[in-house]
Amino acid sequence: NGNASMSDADIKTAYERNPDTNAYTDAEKTLVGYLTGVTSNVQTQLDGKASAAHTHVLADISDWPSTVSTTEVGYLDGVTSAIQTQLDGKVPTSRTVSTGTGLTGGGNLSADRTISGVTLAQTDWEAGTSTTEAVVSPSKVAAAISALGSVGADVQEFTTSGTWTKPSGPYTLAIIEMWGAGGGGGSGRRGAAGSYRSGGGGGGGGAYFKTFRRFADLPSSLTVTIGAGGPGGSSVSSNDTDGNIGSNGGNTTVSGTDVYASARGGSGGLGGSTSSVIGGAGAGVWANEAPSMNTGTYRDQVAKSTPMNTAFMSGISNLFGGGSGGPSQDTGGVQGGHSVFGSAGGGGGG
Repeated sequence: NGNASMSDADIKTAYERNPDTNAYTDAEKTLVGYLTGVTSNVQTQLDGKASAAHTHVLADISDWPSTVSTTEVGYLDGVTSAIQTQLDGKVPTSRTVSTGTGLTGGGNLSADRTISGVTLAQTDWEAGTSTTEAVVSPSKVAAAISALGSVGADVQEFTTSGTWTKPSGPYTLAIIEMWGAGGGGGSGRRGAAGSYRSGGGGGGGGAYFKTFRRFADLPSSLTVTIGAGGPGGSSVSSNDTDGNIGSNGGNTTVSGTDVYASARGGSGGLGGSTSSVIGGAGAGVWANEAPSMNTGTYRDQVAKSTPMNTAFMSGISNLFGGGSGGPSQDTGGVQGGHSVFGSAGGGGGG
C-alpha cells in the first residue's frame, strides 16, 4: 500500500460527512492514531526539530574549550573511568629497577623486566676460585660436595732437593711439613796418655715445622731444598790439641718468589777439650730462627730462655725443635736429647 496523509481539514470534512457512521478507511484510522499525546501544532513542533541523522562540529557546542581539538578528543576513546585517578595509580616509565650483586635484568619501566640471578658452571663451584657472587641450587651444592669429597690427597715427599709441581684438581689447602738437618758432632781432643781429653759434643737435631697454605695462593711450582746434615768437626793429629767444632745442619726450605716455609738445622757440637764439653743446640721451636750455637739446649717457644750448660747431663729434649746434642767427658759420652716432632740430637763423644 502507498502512504496516506490527511490534513486537519480532511479529517474534519470526513467526520462532518459521516457524523454518525464509522466510515473511516484503515489508512485514516492509522493517521488519526498518530495524534495521541500531541499538545500543540504538529508541524510547528516538527520544524523545531533536527533530523535523526545529522552532524555536529565542536563549534556547535557553545561552551566547548577552544584549545581542545577533535584529535585530542579522540584520545578519550576506550577510557572507562576517571583519567586522573588512573594516572595517579601508575608508575612513570622513567622509574628504574636496580639489581643487586649477583642479579641481572634491571632497567627502567619502559619495558617488562625479569630479574634473574647470576649462575656459574658446576666446575666453578667445585674449583672454588671464582669471586663472582651468584645463586646456586641445592643440587649443585650437593654435587660439588660429592665431587670434592671424592678427591684424594696429593702427597709429594722429598728426601732430596727438587721441584714441587702444583697438582690440578679442586684442592683448597696445602699442608707443608719439614725437618731441618742435624748438626755435626765435634771432634775429640788429642792428648798424651793420662791427660784429660774429652770427646766432642754431639750435634743438635734439626727443627720440625708445619704450615698451612691456601692452595689458590701457591704458584704453579716451588723449589724444595733439603738441608744437609752438618759435617763433624775435623780430627786433630797432634797431642795436646782440642777437637774442632762440628758444622751446623742445613735448613730445609720451600720457596718461590718468597720463602713459604723453613725448618732450621741444628748446631754443631763443640770439640773435645781438657774439660767436659757441651753438645750442639737443637734448632729452635721458631723454625725461622737460628739456634744458639753450641749451647746444648734450645730456645723456648714462649720465653726463649738463656742457653743452659749441659755438661755432665744428657742432651736437653724438645717438643718441636731439635733435641740438643749430648755432652762429652773424658770417661764417656752422654746421649743426645730427643724431640717429639723434630730430630733428636747426637750423643756426645767419650
